[in-house]
Amino acid sequence: MGLIAGAQRPSEQAEAGVEVIGTRWWSGSALLVFVAGACFGGCKQPPLPGDYFKVELRGEENLCTGNGADYSQSFEYRAEADANDLSLAIDDSVWATGTIDGCDLSYQSLAWSDYRKDSQGNELEIQWVIQGTAKVNLSGPGEGCVENGDWEGQEVFLITQSAHPDVPAGCTYTIDVAGSWEKEVQ
Repeated sequence: MGLIAGAQRPSEQAEAGVEVIGTRWWSGSALLVFVAGACFGGCKQPPLPGDYFKVELRGEENLCTGNGADYSQSFEYRAEADANDLSLAIDDSVWATGTIDGCDLSYQSLAWSDYRKDSQGNELEIQWVIQGTAKVNLSGPGEGCVENGDWEGQEVFLITQSAHPDVPAGCTYTIDVAGSWEKEVQ
């Protein structure tokens, strides 16, 4: 799968507490005790700025393999607006950017990639992007853009490249997205 960012460890000498170029490296256990002590009483990160929405995603249509339209999942989206520019995040990870025009959002994700097994058990790569549109009460309930809730839209998963014979490039999965505004963090 590859390396996870930040997963590389310092050399064994540095980890054992040896001075490396004038800098003392702490052993893993000593650092853990220090961090735990510093965080005693609450080492929680403050919430990131933006408008938070609790959204429900439900599969609408699968033009790739025909199944999976029963997909259902919940997320907390964080929308951050700067004039007409939009960023969407889950937790601290921005996953899509786009634009705002009044109540209308239009956004696209970065490219995603995954591996799926074919009928012979071979792992084959599939790549896609998510293209979304929505009507949103961006500043909370009662804004008048959406009557039943605060987020109504669709996300289309567009397969951009595929080595898998059962999932051709160009096919789409469509997801309905509905949700409610939770809070604003400055």
